[in-house]
This record gives sequence, C-alpha cells and structure tokens, in this order.
Amino acid sequence: MAVKICFVIPTRNRAENLYLVLKSLSCQTLQDFEVVVVDDHSTDNTREMLKEFDVKCCGMGRERLWNREPVYGTGIARNIAVEAAEPGTTHIWILDSDVILNPRAVEHAVVEHLTTMPDVVVMGCHDWLAKGSRPTLQELLAWDVADLKVQTADFHTLDPSWIWDCKRVVPITDSGGDHLIVPMAVYEASGGFDEVMPAVGGIKCDDIDFMRSLREIGAKQVACKVMMGHHLWHEPHRDSVEVRQGIRIAQGYLYGKWTRGTKRRVVPNLFG
Repeated sequence: MAVKICFVIPTRNRAENLYLVLKSLSCQTLQDFEVVVVDDHSTDNTREMLKEFDVKCCGMGRERLWNREPVYGTGIARNIAVEAAEPGTTHIWILDSDVILNPRAVEHAVVEHLTTMPDVVVMGCHDWLAKGSRPTLQELLAWDVADLKVQTADFHTLDPSWIWDCKRVVPITDSGGDHLIVPMAVYEASGGFDEVMPAVGGIKCDDIDFMRSLREIGAKQVACKVMMGHHLWHEPHRDSVEVRQGIRIAQGYLYGKWTRGTKRRVVPNLFG
C-alpha cells in the first residue's frame, strides 16, 4: 500500500513555537509528506514566517456563533486542513503547533505502522517541557526516546505499558488529539471533528469527542514511541466568549449532558 501523509496543523499566535515545529519536520529522515497549516486569525508574524517553508497555508473559511459572536477553534481548523489535503492522501497526521517531532518519526511510522496496519490509528507520545524551558532545536532533536517521560495520565486508565509495545493494538481511549495519525478512511467515517465542540481552559472537548467518535465506529489504536514529541510550554489561550460559554458546555459534555453539533456524522461500526 502506498502511503501518502498530510500533516494537519492548526495554529493561532504561536509563530515562535510553530517555527520550531516546521523546522523539526524539515529535519525528518523521510520527507515524503504534505503539510497544511490553518491559521486561526493570528495577529503575530505567523503568515510571514510560513513563507520560509514549503507548506500550504489556509485561513479560517467558516466560523461558529455563540451569542451572535464569532468563535473559531481547532475542530474547524483541522477539518479545513483535511479538506485542503491533496487527493489520494491515505493518512492525516494531526499535530499541534507546539509539538516537536523526533527526526525519525515519519520514517518509523511509515515502516512500522502505516504500511502494515493501514486501518489503525497511531498515537504519538510526548513529553511536556517545563515552564520557562526553551531548549534549542538541536537539543530537542538530539534527545533520545529513552529520555522521554510520557504523561501516562493522557492515556486515562489504560495500562501504560502498551505505550512501549509498538505492536499492541488496543481500543481507542480519550487521549488528546494533539499528536496522532488517522487513516483518511477512518477520519471520514467518523465525520471528522465536531465544529461546535469547545476547547477551552485546558478542557479539550473537541479532541475527546473526536476520539470517542473513533471508538464508536470500532477503530483501534497503537502507540509509537519513536513518534516521540516534545511539547513546548505555552500560556493557555483564553477567548472571552469561550470562557463564558465554552467551559459550561465542555463540562456538560464531559458529564454526558452535551448534545453533539450538526457537524458530527457518525456511521455504523466500520470495523464490526
């Protein structure tokens, strides 16, 4: 099976971090992939910085409204990026604009997983850097997998030993969607990201909802330790409309009181 990867990277006012992310992609030992960045109305120098790289840059072409005020978010941005992917794309690599990859991440993912497990979601691992820590790109790329301190809480109650077993396929968990590879057929079957689902104050409901939608169609996942990443620390982005309404909706969803938005198009179990 020929593998065609598209990196999907939403961003907003993270030019400094995004620069390091894109530099880490330019250092990959396997360069056969596309990169689509969706800029969510950045007011810094993001657009100017992107001109240094061979990437496709998209703006936010649609919005959602709460109390008649426009609000955007990663769910919409990721769907827009997937829509912009080249025809024939087999896998979308969802990556946040603050996660720096190991130089062998793409090569290892293709060789060890995407060609042998084409229908399985591949989860990357990452280590949060401490507040105020700012290693150079060379230092980040030089770190070995053995240095990785995985935050196993991200994988919820699942036995964390599966993270280091790169062949162990397990059910989808509620892990975050900031670093994973999803087969295009699986993404399409799930309906993509719910575009009215909030992601505020550290409550990443759009990510959790997407992972739950994958679980509902019967998708499975495997961890890839060589897909290690270094998560750059940043101040949380807080939008006034998101804070007023998003957190209430987020909490309602997490406790089972949220009705999904119209973007969700869940189909019967894909793998059953």
